[in-house]
Amino acid sequence: MDPFTERTPRVVAARRLLRRAEREKTGRFLAEGANAVAAALAHGGGFMHELFVTARAEQAYPELVTAAREAGVRVSPVTDRAADGLSETVTPQGIVAVCDLLTRPLDGLLSAALAEASDAASGLSPVAAPAEPGAASAVPPPAAPAEPGAAEAGTVSTEPGARATAAASADAGVGLVAGPGPAGPSVPPPAAPAEPGAGSGAAVPAEPTAGSTAAASPVTDSAAPGTAPAGPGVAGQSATPAAEPEATPVDAVALATPDPAGARLILTEPAAEPAPTQPVTEPAPRLPAAARLVAVLVDVADPGNAGTVIRVADAAGADAVILAGDSVDPHNGKCVRASAGSLFHLPLARERDVTAVLAACRAAGLRLLGAHGYAETELDDLPLDAPVAWVFGNEAHGLPAEVLDAVDEAVRIPIYGRAESLNLATAAAVCLYGSAMAQRRSSGG
Repeated sequence: MDPFTERTPRVVAARRLLRRAEREKTGRFLAEGANAVAAALAHGGGFMHELFVTARAEQAYPELVTAAREAGVRVSPVTDRAADGLSETVTPQGIVAVCDLLTRPLDGLLSAALAEASDAASGLSPVAAPAEPGAASAVPPPAAPAEPGAAEAGTVSTEPGARATAAASADAGVGLVAGPGPAGPSVPPPAAPAEPGAGSGAAVPAEPTAGSTAAASPVTDSAAPGTAPAGPGVAGQSATPAAEPEATPVDAVALATPDPAGARLILTEPAAEPAPTQPVTEPAPRLPAAARLVAVLVDVADPGNAGTVIRVADAAGADAVILAGDSVDPHNGKCVRASAGSLFHLPLARERDVTAVLAACRAAGLRLLGAHGYAETELDDLPLDAPVAWVFGNEAHGLPAEVLDAVDEAVRIPIYGRAESLNLATAAAVCLYGSAMAQRRSSGG
């Protein structure tokens, strides 16, 4: 078939996903580049809906194109000019995927992340629910059984209307703060497999053909995602690039309190009971799991910083990343590229209510440490082996006063040389790795 041009309806519809409003409306986003496409393919079936690829990119990444076809993903050849229109970079790679949004609702995020980690550690696999009879598919045949959590991929807890409010001109120091809080609610059990014939809640129209003259939207079956929270700068941050027009700063979040007795609060997730009519085999009980490391971004405005922190959190083995307040959309093209595929590796949540985020972290047994450049407590003065949620603030202003009051302790990274500060991503790397290494030493890992 002839390659699509920049005027082909499918390309025009995909190009609209460069705008945040369209991503939230359709529930899908663009993942550009070989790293992102490879991570998206590994994420699971039904998550990727279309792969646009130039002739040159198909020769450079034949294994990705083959894997996409084998997964039932529609592979659409495009011209170089069409690929340029789908990219926000100076040197497009010529390979772009249309995927479901990744963020999850805050409720149950930590318990879901821990259940997945527990399953991986114990060698258990999630229970696969049978496909719903007659359910429409966004991917051409061959049809595959519904993946457990497929509905989750298209569902995002959001709050409409979030927009970027200011560009970050300089990184303000960020501290770590954490404060005791009431015991959190019990973790709900995972959802039972879907009943046969049950509706998915969103109709999925058939994919238009390549020759169609009507504009086709690459996203049809996902609920509109909500806006992401954002967070102030990190301890000892330096100036960072201005946030893109759609970036949404986020307010600070992340609280958790250790058990007075010194024991961690353990989250357990009971195995889901299959519906009576479902021929599903119930797995063995999951091993108890506890959240150990979470990154919370409050009003973080720059997508490059957000993506880099997500990458660092992934590398440090964090359990989740939460974007709070008016934080930038993690599905922004620059954020996706900066994460280098890590966006697909760990649970993400966006929540405008910073207080709710802090409460959720506390309920998970996490101590809240706020990164703050002017804090009295230095990083090396603290024992870092306890379960913790690190709270990082806006690049220019750091964490709001109310967040610093809410965390258990504000912490700063000492500056031994003449540098004025560290930028957000660098400060986050120091804090997250400090906790990760201390936790591993403490557990003998």
